[in-house]
Amino acid sequence: PAELTLTWPVVLFLLLVPYLATGVGVVLPLVVLGRIIRRTKEAEMETLQAQLDDLLPRVRELSKEE
Repeated sequence: PAELTLTWPVVLFLLLVPYLATGVGVVLPLVVLGRIIRRTKEAEMETLQAQLDDLLPRVRELSKEE
């Protein structure tokens, strides 16, 4: 019985390590890609917002192309 009390935590750890590694291997790339996409969109939105801010004071004078 004393061996079992020492063995179970080790066995449990050895069984959980592959599951945890797989979980991290799946979730971590998704998180990184999400951050990259979010930063890219924010940068694009900042550019568009700057263009709109420049055009807003002359909104009534703008041509259709602008």
